[in-house]
Parts: sequence; C-alpha cells; structure tokens
Amino acid sequence: MIGFANIANAQSDTDESLGDESVEVLQDSQFEIVKERVNSLEKASRRFDKIPPQPDLTSEKKTFEYDVQDFEIDFPEYNPRIRMLKIKNEGVPNYTSNYLRLGFGNYTSPYFEGFLANQASKEYNWGVHANHRSFVQGPVDGKNSGESSSDIALFGQYFGKVVNVDAKLNYGRNGLYYYGYDAEQEIPSADSIKQVYNRFGAQVRLENAEQEKFVYGVGLSYDLVSDKFTSKENNLVVDLNGGYLIDDKWRFDIFGQMIMSNYSNEFYDRDRTAVNVKPVLTYSPDRWTLDIGLSFFSQNDTIGPISQLAIYPFANFEYKLNEKVTLSTGFNSGLNVNTYAELTKENPFLSTMANLQNSSTMFDIHASAVMKVNSYMEFEGGVSVSGIDNQYFFVNDSLDRSRMNVVYDNGTTQQMNVFVATRFKKADLYSLAFRFDYNSYKTKNLEEAWHRPAYTLASDFGFKVNDQLRLGAAFGVLGGIKALDENGEIEDLKTILNLDLKADYSINEKWGAFVEIDNIIGQKNPYFLYYPTRGVQFLGGVSYSF
Repeated sequence: MIGFANIANAQSDTDESLGDESVEVLQDSQFEIVKERVNSLEKASRRFDKIPPQPDLTSEKKTFEYDVQDFEIDFPEYNPRIRMLKIKNEGVPNYTSNYLRLGFGNYTSPYFEGFLANQASKEYNWGVHANHRSFVQGPVDGKNSGESSSDIALFGQYFGKVVNVDAKLNYGRNGLYYYGYDAEQEIPSADSIKQVYNRFGAQVRLENAEQEKFVYGVGLSYDLVSDKFTSKENNLVVDLNGGYLIDDKWRFDIFGQMIMSNYSNEFYDRDRTAVNVKPVLTYSPDRWTLDIGLSFFSQNDTIGPISQLAIYPFANFEYKLNEKVTLSTGFNSGLNVNTYAELTKENPFLSTMANLQNSSTMFDIHASAVMKVNSYMEFEGGVSVSGIDNQYFFVNDSLDRSRMNVVYDNGTTQQMNVFVATRFKKADLYSLAFRFDYNSYKTKNLEEAWHRPAYTLASDFGFKVNDQLRLGAAFGVLGGIKALDENGEIEDLKTILNLDLKADYSINEKWGAFVEIDNIIGQKNPYFLYYPTRGVQFLGGVSYSF
C-alpha cells in the first residue's frame, strides 16, 4: 500500500477533496476513439448488443517501459458509434520490472505513478498500480478550475489445472469545479462549485482452464459511485457464459447477464434491473465466418419509451478474400443500459440529479475492409448506419449554465459513420497510426445532436532514437460540435486542435527522465460549452525501475 500513501500525500499538497478518474480528459482534451461505450457480455458489460473484437484501450499505461504504440492523443473523452480499427493482439504484457515515476508541471501539477508486480509465473500473477495527477490551477480564475485524479488498483490471476481465476479491486477519487459560470457575474467561491466523485469497484471471474470442446465462465462485478452531494449509484452485474465446439465448423455459445442497479439522491430512490439471454450460433469454414443469434431480455425501467420485453436479432459475416484482405459486414441491435457511473465519466460536469433512462439500438448495419500490406502495415476503411431509440445527449442547464443535463431524443436517432485508418509499426523502432472519422446525426425530436462531433482525426507517432532515447508525438482534430447556450440559441463550438510531444531518456538500467508538452498549440477551445481547456502544459520528472 506504499503507492496509496504516496497518492494521499500528493493529493494533500493540492486539494484535499480532489481525485479519481481524471477530468483531465476534458481539460487536457483527451480523445479516445471506440465504437461505442460498450463491453462484451462475457466481461460484465453495461450493454447487451454484440460488437466486434476490440483492443483494450483502458489498461494502465506502463510508461517507464515506453512503447511507441502506447502514446495517447489528448482530446476530451467522447465515444462516437463507430467500428474500431482491428489491431493484432499483442498478448499479455511481460512486466520485466517494477517502477516509480515522479514529476511536476505548470498549473502547479504534481504527478506520481507506481507499479509493483510479481515476476512472470505460470501459476499466478498479482500486482498493484497507483497514480496521482492534479492541477491546483486551471484556465479560469485559478483554483476555481483546478482538478485532481488519484486511483489505486490491485489485481490478481490464478491459472489452475481445472479453473482460472481473475480478480481486481480498485478505488478512485477525482475532483473538479463547475467553472463554466459567467465570469461577468459575481465569481463564486471554490468550495461552492466543487464536485468530488468517489468510485469503488470489485470484479472476479472464473472460467475453465481446458477449453478445447467446452467453455464455461462466471463473473461477478460490483461498483459504487458517489458524489460530494447526495447522488449515489450501486451496480451489481452477474454474467454467465457457455460454449460448445460441435465440430471443426460449427460452434454454439450462450451468454446470460443480469444488471441490478440502484440510483438515489435526496429526492428519490430508483431500482433498475435488466436481464439478458443471448444464444449464438457460429459457422466457420475455411475462409469465412458467420455469427447469428438473438438477444432476449427484460428490464423493469418504466421511465422512457424503451419496451420492458424485447428480442434483438444480430448477424455478423467475415470473409477472408486472400492473405491480405478481409471483408466484414453485419447487423446488430440491443439494449443500452445508461448508468450514472458511465455518464459521469463521459461528462463529469453533470447536474447532481441525473436523468437516467435506457436507450435501444434498433439497428446497426456496418461494413468494412482490412488490408494488411505486410507484417507491419495495414489499412482499414468502413461505414456504419444505425438507429438508436432514446439516444442521450448533453446540454447546459438554462438556469445554471455551469451544470449540464442529460436529455434524450424521444424517437429514433439516425447515425452514420465513415472512417479510414492505417497503422504502421516496425518492431519497437517506430510506429505511426492515423484515423479519420466523419459522423452525421439526424435527430427525431431534438434540434441537434448536442455535443457530438461531426469529424475527428487522431494520429500518433513514436520513434526510438537509440537504446536510451525515445520520442513521441500526437496530433488530433475534433470539430463540428453544436451546443445549446443558456438563452436557447444554437452555438457552433470552435474546432479543437491538439499537438503533444514527449521524450523518455534512460540514464541507466535503473534511472530515467521524461519530458511531456501537451497542447503545444496552446488552444483553449472547449469540448463542453463554457468549459475552456488548459493551454500549454509542461511535465518533467524522473523514473526508477526496480
């Protein structure tokens, strides 16, 4: 628990009430592209619709063990409904050392990160990861726009002859200020606009070790989120899965999941439950694969237009044209369970009384092509068209513009995405990744798709100069965002441009130094209306591996 003590000490130097899953994604303008805010059923998802395999973009960054493909593009976190670029699974990372990183930057921003784990073992793995990053000052009225993020996670894995066990325990605390107020009015005190989120999570999953013909698994997860005021949500998820390989071409799987959620504040207390059963039949001859199935589920949420009983079909087809080109298409649908935990991660400036309703993906038709030029270069392009009932958006409150509300398009929101992407990686010497997305929305009852970008560009580059020095750069663009101002007028937000640079230098086998310059362009254009982001940010520090 040494890492936790360091977090607490670092946090007390800035703001004793700040911490967790950083709002830095907003002020640093961090942008991460995923198909949608969805997890697979097998991993205790909050959504039931089937999605294509995706790389894990949420794992903790092992920054001391610098990997050029681990560089992130800092834009506000937003999850457009798009199909993710498929990247070859690199497998479980082999941690060769534990590390500590200490740094300090402008805006009075201390930084700490630590990782401790056992040596690689065939029987078990365990570890702890902790980090802290805070900004005492921000872009508006100094401390009135500061923020802080602290978290600690303990994980363990056991690989037995009969069953494998995977477990994780995590706690996070993040704070921010509602600094989107009118600066021409009386400036509020920092304490009156402070918000703090505490998040606790625990997960455990068991699955059979021998998975030749029959596969089974069971998972249990619990998470709790509470804010500084009276909002609190408990989520318990139980998921089961089983699969049987009929022969070398046919396979049958079945997934089951129950989500039990309770959200409360000073005015009301709501219980929400959703149950899903999804059988899947897979046919996979030599060059193509077809998945078909149905999702049967029920939910007891009577707020909103979503049916309490429904059946959602899905089908996905993939064809390997040759060794270099793969084509895929599919039709998906399913229930989207929107929780307070997820919505406050996406937009932490929400009002303390959240309007929680479920959404429903009525159809999601996608098609894409992947071309692997060689072992280190690939291209992908695709298009998807979807219709979502009761889709959610964010707007500023008309009485207090610094608070944001969740609003729903009470009808079917039509969405289209077109993307092109490429990835190039030559061993650990250098890498280049690029992706451009164009998104269009046609709402049913709302004027616009509030706070949803029309286009995004994300690119990053990493280069190993020598065994001691590694360089990285990232550039991104995000634009076409429309917002509703406090007077009810439509406002077009300016395009966000972002350029980051970083360097890691190994002094010897134990010690290293690093420098990062974020938002070098110095642009402060907001992602959420009335919330400008920080300008140029410098961070420098040292690292120690043991």
